[in-house]
Amino acid sequence: KSVLVIGLGAGMTLSGVGVHPAERIDVVELSANVAAAADLFKNENGGILDDSRVTLHIADGRHYIQAGGGRYDVIIGDIYFPMSSGSSHMYSVDYYRMVQARLHDDGLFMQWLPIHQLTLDDLKTVIRSFREAFPYASLWYGMIGDSAPAVGVAGARKPLVIDFGQLEKRMAMPSIHGPLAAVNLGNPNLLLSHYIASNEAIDEWVEGAPVNSDNRPIIEYSTPRIYQRAYELGLDNLSTLTAIAQDVSTILTGVPPEESERTAAELAAHAEAKKLVIRQLKQLSDGERSLQTIAQGLMRDPDNEDLLYWYNRLASQGY
Repeated sequence: KSVLVIGLGAGMTLSGVGVHPAERIDVVELSANVAAAADLFKNENGGILDDSRVTLHIADGRHYIQAGGGRYDVIIGDIYFPMSSGSSHMYSVDYYRMVQARLHDDGLFMQWLPIHQLTLDDLKTVIRSFREAFPYASLWYGMIGDSAPAVGVAGARKPLVIDFGQLEKRMAMPSIHGPLAAVNLGNPNLLLSHYIASNEAIDEWVEGAPVNSDNRPIIEYSTPRIYQRAYELGLDNLSTLTAIAQDVSTILTGVPPEESERTAAELAAHAEAKKLVIRQLKQLSDGERSLQTIAQGLMRDPDNEDLLYWYNRLASQGY
């Protein structure tokens, strides 16, 4: 019922919140000029700032969290670019603990991470810091084939469990289905193929990574030394994450027994397709000009929406 978005930008994340039946939506933006510019993107963000449920706060996001003033069901941290001076304090364990305190007991926090501006070591540091603040966490692919690859890390006080039947019902709502279908997320299998891993696998992956804190702002000083091109760095990080990907069925409930075998097979096929897409994009960025990886996947799974979408998209670009 209550949602907080930290970071307005062009208003796209906020507009994504607006398609859901939330009752109260707060958005915090540091710069009044950004808020004015977001008004120029009404065709893209649906004029979300005019929504009566939305309250815009011109303030520093961290200060807004720290000041208190109520709890939320959902808090979303939009992408803050760590190469901008001062942004690392939005990736510290101290900040994440403040966010956790602003959630209801069954609330959810999603932090989007710009993995094209984080080395693998820095990515592990941020996620390790996140895990120090949240008892339960899960990793999700966000943007994959665009110029700024991203992943999301979701935190909560309770284990993440997704009711598959409820997910189907919500995704069938016209206001939600349309925007999701436009970015190739039109059914639950496609959406769930973005799941990467949860607690134990995450902890094993980040083991030994240092914690980013206010008193030890590692990210503030490490990210300016990145020498790799952003897109290639993002794809390298995505490729590494595919190695720790888990079966999403372990966090699902609400699948009818008579459909469990079919659903599990479809989810597994879509998860494999996601890995093939990432592998194909990495091959293309390394100079290959063939779509052989996706084509071979389509030979095995010719109706897979993910593979079809990416094959057509990349083919239209001349590959």
